[in-house]
Amino acid sequence: MADVVVKIKTTKNPRAFINSVKKDIRSVSRQATYDFSRSCAAHMRKTVSVKYPPASQAKMPPHMRTGNLRSSIYREKVADMHHRITVGAEYGVYLEYGTRNMAARPFFRPAIEIYKREFITKMKKAGRSAAVAHR
Repeated sequence: MADVVVKIKTTKNPRAFINSVKKDIRSVSRQATYDFSRSCAAHMRKTVSVKYPPASQAKMPPHMRTGNLRSSIYREKVADMHHRITVGAEYGVYLEYGTRNMAARPFFRPAIEIYKREFITKMKKAGRSAAVAHR
């Protein structure tokens, strides 16, 4: 295991500098987690809004018959920078992962994968910009 040493050269008080950078990153992180959860939930609702008939194909998002699945998708803020996306329809898990008799029709995991890249990019950019802004 290698040790990492960070030397901060600043005319300001180093502790104040670090606290200021942490505050900036926390602010951006808060917004990024909110945007991530909002975008994922909206994408999930959109992908399950295709009207039935025809029936959805295996490995494609399920088509909407009653709208119950779509209306059961919601997000909530659990804590600071902690959001939860929930699918309340009891059959959502069967659609997502499939069963012995039915192939999966994922709608949850693809949305997470799409917006995960965007979230990571925002966080990396926040870290870089906070460090540059406080030089």
